[in-house]
Amino acid sequence: MYFTNSYLDSAVANQQKKLVEFNRKMGYMSDLAHNQMMINEAKAMGMPIRQLKVNEGFIPQDVYKDFDRDIKKEQLNDRGMPFINRLVPRAKSVGIGKLTSNYAQSSEIGIVQSSMSGQQGILADAIEHQFDGFPIVVHDTATEVNWRQFASANSEGYDLLRENVQSSVRAMNEHFATSFLDGIKDKDGNFITVDTRVWKGLRNETHVEQVDLGVGDINFDFTDKTKTGEEIKDAFLAVRNKLRVDNNFTGDIFFTISVEIETVWEGRFSPQYESRTIQQELTGMAGVSGFEMSRKFSGNEFMGLPESDEVRPIIAMPVSTIILPRRLHSDNYRAVTSSVMGWEAKNDIQGRKSSLYASEIS
Repeated sequence: MYFTNSYLDSAVANQQKKLVEFNRKMGYMSDLAHNQMMINEAKAMGMPIRQLKVNEGFIPQDVYKDFDRDIKKEQLNDRGMPFINRLVPRAKSVGIGKLTSNYAQSSEIGIVQSSMSGQQGILADAIEHQFDGFPIVVHDTATEVNWRQFASANSEGYDLLRENVQSSVRAMNEHFATSFLDGIKDKDGNFITVDTRVWKGLRNETHVEQVDLGVGDINFDFTDKTKTGEEIKDAFLAVRNKLRVDNNFTGDIFFTISVEIETVWEGRFSPQYESRTIQQELTGMAGVSGFEMSRKFSGNEFMGLPESDEVRPIIAMPVSTIILPRRLHSDNYRAVTSSVMGWEAKNDIQGRKSSLYASEIS
């Protein structure tokens, strides 16, 4: 009997297929037997049973996730930085050992006489001086990062210590803004006093013109959206005159307002024609240099500060961050952020002021 080549090829192919299928089944049976043996051993030892499934493997936790290196920060308010940034360039620098910053207040020579002969006795006069001032205080905060947490985050490109220090600096800046508005206080909430020198904050200081927007004085709500542009301008003029007229202050004043007031002042000054906004109209008044909004103010309140240096920070040490040394490998990472500074609001010898704070007192 003769076999053709095609027959031989077919027979060999079938035989090879059977052999491959046999080996596959034997391998599968062997895997089953091996797995069953491991299950039996695990049961005997009281260990948890873990098996591999098809196309499944053990992978590190969260390895399939991608992490963005840029962290989304909490959307905080401005923390008073708009007016702090305006005040810092006017800062006065003093030595770190100074506990108070004092300034002189002087009068003017006031006796001048006239005559035809010029032979009458000449009356002598002299400038009178007295002194005023404010305390210079240490402000500090600290942060700490667990050493293993730092190493874990650092392996993924995160610098937890730097992030914590940045947050400490932001907290320090907000503390400056709060102390400027509400006074420099100790941990018990008492105003810090040095040789009768004290800073009670713009909202409380006798060195600042306190304007009552309530029924006791101005009696006007600048957040009222029903008020016309003319009504707002007349009321604001009365506030401005508290400095310009009552205190003889002729310098320019920059005002910081609440977001509620800003919203109203963005409206048109007059509905009768294509007018400027209310804020633009008020900026055109004599002695008014401009406006800005800060969320450190809310509702019917705002402040006016001179463009000159009558109101300014007194800095003995700017904001500095010191990384503390680590003696052991297991010591945590620590950093201290500190500054030494105070605030100053000058009055003249007659007690005339150069800044104002307006709110509903009554």
